Order: sequence, then C-alpha cells, then structure tokens
Amino acid sequence: MGYIDIEVIDLVQFISNLSRPVRLLKIDIEGAECEVLHALIDSGLSKNISSIVVETHEIKIPRLRGPIKILKEKINKYGIRNINLNWQ
Repeated sequence: MGYIDIEVIDLVQFISNLSRPVRLLKIDIEGAECEVLHALIDSGLSKNISSIVVETHEIKIPRLRGPIKILKEKINKYGIRNINLNWQ
C-alpha cells in the first residue's frame, strides 16, 4: 500500500491570518480535537469564532476520556460558551 504526502498547516496561525471573522468552525479530526481546542483557547482565538462545534470521540476511543474531561474543565473554568462538544 502506498502513501500520500500532505501539507500540514497550523490552524491557529491560519485563522490568525484570515482577513475576516470566522462564524463557524467544525472540528472532527478523529482524536486530535483536544490539542486543537487547547491551542485555540490558549491563543485567545476561540473568543473570535462565533461558534465551534466539535465531534469528540471518547466513546469510540477510551484513551480520550481523560483529555476530554480536562478540556471540559478548562471550558467551564473560563466560562467559554461558544464551544459545543456534543455535536454529532
């Protein structure tokens, strides 16, 4: 079986470089959601996105339960209301 090279971009940098606001960001990246959301929150960019909907995978991938719990605690701690982790 072969492989395909792909270019990877930094989402935080990409959004920072946009010349217009982001209204909707849908995240479904099969287990890497926590890393991206922490980066968006820590950079302050999550505040500039109207709605972030996320499909988490802790049911299918049990090792994600701990990281998702930590992410939920961070979201609650900072009173973030524009991130929906229950999108399906």
